Amino acid sequence: MTLRSTYLICLSAFRRSATLSVVAAAALSLTLAFVGTAADGWPLPRAFDEFSYVLAGETFASGRLTNQPYPLPEAVETIHVLHQPTYSSKYLPGHGLFLALGSALGGSPRLGQWLAFAVMGASLFWMLTAWFSRRTAFLTMSLFILVLADTDWASGYWGACEAVAGSALVFGSIGRLRTGPRVALGVLTGAGALLLALTRPLEGLAVSILPAGYLAWWVLFGNAVERKPRLTRFALPCALMLALGMTFLAAHNKAVTGDATRLAYAQYEKEAPGAPPFIWQSVNAPSGELRPNEQARLRIDLGSYYGMRENWFASMWARAAAQSLGFYLPHAVFGLVLLLLPLAWRRRSLWLLAASAAAVGIAIGMSSFYLSHYLAPALPPLLVLYAVSCGLAARLTWSGHRVGRAAITGLALTLAGFGVWRLFSHTPLEQAMTRPTYWTRQREAIAQRIQVEPGKHVVFVRYAPSYKSQNEWVQNGADLRRADLLWVHDLGEPANAALRQYEVGRSAWLVTVRGGAQLPELVPYDVPVRVLGAMAR
Repeated sequence: MTLRSTYLICLSAFRRSATLSVVAAAALSLTLAFVGTAADGWPLPRAFDEFSYVLAGETFASGRLTNQPYPLPEAVETIHVLHQPTYSSKYLPGHGLFLALGSALGGSPRLGQWLAFAVMGASLFWMLTAWFSRRTAFLTMSLFILVLADTDWASGYWGACEAVAGSALVFGSIGRLRTGPRVALGVLTGAGALLLALTRPLEGLAVSILPAGYLAWWVLFGNAVERKPRLTRFALPCALMLALGMTFLAAHNKAVTGDATRLAYAQYEKEAPGAPPFIWQSVNAPSGELRPNEQARLRIDLGSYYGMRENWFASMWARAAAQSLGFYLPHAVFGLVLLLLPLAWRRRSLWLLAASAAAVGIAIGMSSFYLSHYLAPALPPLLVLYAVSCGLAARLTWSGHRVGRAAITGLALTLAGFGVWRLFSHTPLEQAMTRPTYWTRQREAIAQRIQVEPGKHVVFVRYAPSYKSQNEWVQNGADLRRADLLWVHDLGEPANAALRQYEVGRSAWLVTVRGGAQLPELVPYDVPVRVLGAMAR
């Protein structure tokens, strides 16, 4: 069998089988996630959010919904982690469940991140086939996945992929309503809404309001003959999926906060100092002295918060220009093709997609902070609109020549080239993250050096006055009591003595973090203070 005949057989099977096509989309996404992570040098978690998500994954992988609080919480406290009444990630459990699945299947939460990336690719392809041919859908999905394969959506531990997948399932279902009510469609719609609720509830709610109203109208006020099948074969499976998910969330809330209706996120934000989640809320004043990295984080958060309150339009323009289309495209000018959308004004279904994406923008405009993955629930409808605009542009002619088709082909090749280039090139941050001097690499090297010694260990982290970064060295796993290595804050005596007494079976170490180009200093904790002073000089 020749290579060409093999290719034709695979292409024919791809065109005939919808299930095989979805599997191919997932396999391509999984492969690109692996390649992107390897090209980035297998980066370690570096942001507070990532450490918090990994904590959630470890907790679920251990079979628990939360963890027992540490008796000396001030020693192990870290950003985005709840320490009272239980020890838990502040985030909703959606992404943590994927990381736990990766740990269960492959022994690493990184596999869970790749699986989330694969689910995102498969869901996007499934959605796009409701609006376009299978060939156009696969090309559009592949370009989008290729552009994201070099980001921390694939190589990091962020929880954006599930929100994209959930939104894609919702809008893919809306595109298939013309085929009539089906149980599978109801289940997928409920699963999509559930993914949004368990990952990005604010933006997920914003993108879901109009689709939910449209689906309710379709079920209750559409064709009278199909009303009962729509209720039993679509609405009921969808409601059951949502009920199961909300039951799990209530159990998680009850375990973490003691109240089935109170999210860990709400509990954390009520107590954490700094800027609030929304711009109309008041700043939480610090109750005590802040560490250098907490001060750095507070400056960044307050800068974003007051920027939104004092100059909302300028801040929103900066968010749109730098961290929206500018993150997903080589340049925002590639988004100008969306200006052709008014030519498709007769397609009322596109109005729903555009309004839903705009609703996410309104939700983002109420938030004190913004990162590019906040836009995740709006990406599926935007991707459909972008593909529709490209189709309109491809029809443009000039003097009998199909210049539009040539332009869109060039656009696709440019985006593909940009994705490949970004996959194998390295930004200054990506280069820095692979160097031994990067702070996560230093921290990992110190952990490996200590764990060569027999027994269990506790590392007191001391931040020098010269340390100006917001990076937090005190990060721990789910089981603090059984961990071979426990990271704690240097609280001074007698607090350190009390902790050492509690952890009497552990060898104690002290690491002094200075920041900048200066390497951290690691010594046994029992070294006299005068020796430490000499080392510092």
